[in-house]
Amino acid sequence: MENPPKLKTFMSPVYQRSKAKLIEFPNSKQQLCMLDELLEGGIAIPKEILKGIESREENKLIPGLLMLLSGPPGSGKSTFNLELCCRLASESNLELGKIAEDGISSMYISSESQTTFLIEQAGNFGWNKNNKDIIVPWGKTSSSPAVHIYGREHSELSEKKTPEEYFELIHERWSERFGKTGKASIIVFDSLNVLPKQWPYDEVMKAIIKCCLRGPLFMIATVDTDIGLEGTQKPTEWDYYADLVIALGYDIEESYLVRKMQIVKARYQDHADGEHRLKINSTPSKEETGIEETQHPMSPYIKEGGIFVFPSIHRQLSVARRRIEGNDEKIQKASNKSIPMPFDDLNKIVDNEGLPRGYCTAIVGSRGGMKSHLAYYTLLKFLEDNKNERALIISLRDTEQAAINTLAQILAKQKDDKGEILDSQIKTLDATKKKINKYIQEERLEILYFWPGLISPGEFFHLVRVAVNRIPEGQTKPISLAVITCLEQLKDRFPLCAEEKMFVSGLVTMLYAAKTTSIVVSAGDVSAPPERGGVPAGLLQSADLILESTFQILPKKEIWSKDVWPVKKNNPDLEVKLGDEDGKEEPHVIYQIIRGPGARECRKRALFYMGRKGDPNQGSVYVRLLPEDFPYGKKI
Repeated sequence: MENPPKLKTFMSPVYQRSKAKLIEFPNSKQQLCMLDELLEGGIAIPKEILKGIESREENKLIPGLLMLLSGPPGSGKSTFNLELCCRLASESNLELGKIAEDGISSMYISSESQTTFLIEQAGNFGWNKNNKDIIVPWGKTSSSPAVHIYGREHSELSEKKTPEEYFELIHERWSERFGKTGKASIIVFDSLNVLPKQWPYDEVMKAIIKCCLRGPLFMIATVDTDIGLEGTQKPTEWDYYADLVIALGYDIEESYLVRKMQIVKARYQDHADGEHRLKINSTPSKEETGIEETQHPMSPYIKEGGIFVFPSIHRQLSVARRRIEGNDEKIQKASNKSIPMPFDDLNKIVDNEGLPRGYCTAIVGSRGGMKSHLAYYTLLKFLEDNKNERALIISLRDTEQAAINTLAQILAKQKDDKGEILDSQIKTLDATKKKINKYIQEERLEILYFWPGLISPGEFFHLVRVAVNRIPEGQTKPISLAVITCLEQLKDRFPLCAEEKMFVSGLVTMLYAAKTTSIVVSAGDVSAPPERGGVPAGLLQSADLILESTFQILPKKEIWSKDVWPVKKNNPDLEVKLGDEDGKEEPHVIYQIIRGPGARECRKRALFYMGRKGDPNQGSVYVRLLPEDFPYGKKI
C-alpha cells in the first residue's frame, strides 16, 4: 500500500547554536521538529481527503480527520492547539501539494478564553514574531493563511439548544471563511467539557462527525480528563471515534510538575509508543539571559517559547538501533583504530593501542585521582593533533566557564613526555583561555552543561543527541570524541535520570550509534555496588576499556627506583625531586586496567604523580609504567 502524504506539525523545533545540519535525521529542507519525528514524519492524511478538498463543491461531503487532544486541566492542551495552528499557518506543507503550499488557515474556537488573550499569548511565545497577522480576531480578513480566533465573547454559540444547531453554526462560520477557497483548513474546538451536560453523548458525537465530514482537512476537539497519564488510565468515550488521539498529562515529582505526552492512537500511520516528556517554555529574552534571542538559559537549542517534546530514551534507543543495524560493519571497522592517550607509558598498559575508537572508555576510581585531568588532556591533545575533528564535553558538575578555566589550566601547565606543552606559542593563562574559546567559536569544541534539577532522561538524551549529530557550517564531521564528567553526580543532581535503570547504558549506546568515542569519568569503587559508593549502574557493563585510579601507600625508595623513575639527563625537568630514598611511606595515585579493549583481562599499572611546589613542572602530571613485579601498596 502506498504511504499517505504527511502533514508536518512543525511542533517542538530543534534549533542550533549556528547554521547546521543533523546527519542522523531524514534529509529535509524543512525544520526538524520532534513531534513530527514521533509521528514518523507528521500526521498522515489519506489521499481521499486531499482529493475531496481539491475538487471541493458546494454541499458535497468531504471526509476530514478527527483528532482528539485529552488531558487534565493545566496539562497544556490550549497552548498545544494554539501553537499547532500558528505553525501550520506560517509554514508550507509541501507533501500536501497546492492546497497547503502557502500554509494552512484555521478556525480556533475557544469557549474558555477571550480573543485578545489568545492573540497576546501567541505574541508572548514568539510564534507570530515575523508575521504580525498570523493570528487575527474572527471577522478580520487576511490575505495569507492565519489563525482566526473565535473567542468566548461570541455568545451566539451558547444560544443554541441542540448539538446539531451548535455545530451547524460552527460549520456555517467555517464555510463563510474557507468553504470555497480550495485550500486546506482546520477547525479547533476547545473544549467539549463546556457543552451542556444534558446533551446526549451520541447526539454530540454525530454533530461533530457531521461537521468534520463537511470540509475541513481535520478537526481537533479538546476534552478535559480527571487524571494525568498513567498506565491504568482508561480511554475516554470520545477516543473510539477519533482518528488521532494525543493525551497530555502530568505527574508531581517532589512538588515539581512534570508534564508528559503520549500518542495513544493514530489510525492511518505508525508512531512512537510510550510517554514522552513535554515542557512549556517561555520565549527567552535578552534581559533574562544577557544574550540575543538564540539561546535559552537551560538549553542552548531554544529560541522561541511554546511546547517542547523530548522523546523517551526508549524511542532514542530505537533510533540508535536503526543506525547500528545499518552501519554496524562501518562502526566495527572504525573501532580497529584507536585514539592515543597523551602519555606513552599510559598507552603501554593497553598494549600501545590507546582508547578504542567508537567505543566507551570508563575512567573510574578514587576522588582526587586526576581522572578529569586525564580525560580533558586527552581531549585537548586530540583536538591539537586532529585539525578536522570535533569534541564535546558533557558536564554534570562544572559550568561551561568552569570547564573552560580547567582546560586552560591544563593547556598552560601540562607537559608531554618530551617536556613540552601542547602549544609552544602560548605563554600565559589568558592565552590558553583564548585558545579554548577559539575552539568553541570555531565549533570544534562544545561544552554542554546540565543544571541540577528534575530534568527527565528524555530531555537529557535529546540535548546530547542533537549536540553529537549536528554539523556546523564549514565543518564536515559530527562529534568524534565526547567526554562525560562527574557521572557519580547523577543521583544527587538529576534524580529523574538516576531512576531510569537504562540511563547510563542507553547513553553509551546512543554515542556508539553515532560513531562517537566516549570517555566517561566517574568516582566510585569498581568492587562495590552503586548504592554503596560504587560506580553508577550500567557504566562498567557498557565500557570497552576500564581504567581505575586508586590511592596506594608506597615507600619512597620504591618510587625512586631507576626502573620506575629513570633520570633523563637530556631533560632534567623530568627528574622529580621526591626526597631521600629513605623516609616515610606516602600515598600515590596508581592507574590499573580493569578491562582492556575487546574485553581482554589486563592488570598492568602506571604511576601518576602531580608536580608539586618547587618542581620545575608544577601542575603537570607525570606518568610512569610500573614493572609487573612492582609491589602492590596498601589501598586507601
